[in-house]
Amino acid sequence: MPSTLSIDPRNFARNTVVYTGTHDTNTIRGWFVKEATVEEKKRLFKCIGKKASAENVSGEFIRLALDSIAVLSVIPIQDVLALGSKARMNHPARRCNNWEWRITRKQLANPKSDDLREISEASGRNA
Repeated sequence: MPSTLSIDPRNFARNTVVYTGTHDTNTIRGWFVKEATVEEKKRLFKCIGKKASAENVSGEFIRLALDSIAVLSVIPIQDVLALGSKARMNHPARRCNNWEWRITRKQLANPKSDDLREISEASGRNA
């Protein structure tokens, strides 16, 4: 995630794919709380035009991705639900405790999925 902050999503080419994370990266919230440097946070705040908190940073990243011109946006469910590092799927090069995270029924009923619908509609990606 940090390397993408140096690239403004408003400058993406149309024929690209944007994603907020992969199976090998921390969640957005986990990155923000545990890994992001002060400089990376400053670049993020400049890009979104305001400060973000651990509670809303996932939504800000999702909004950036969906508002970009990229033809496809991929948003992991952990980021939709604004989950922290405990929901990380994989730690490359770590031998144990990978691929254990599973979504629960309670998480599926989370109202944050309604937020995703609203952001998708606002960005014109709900078709």
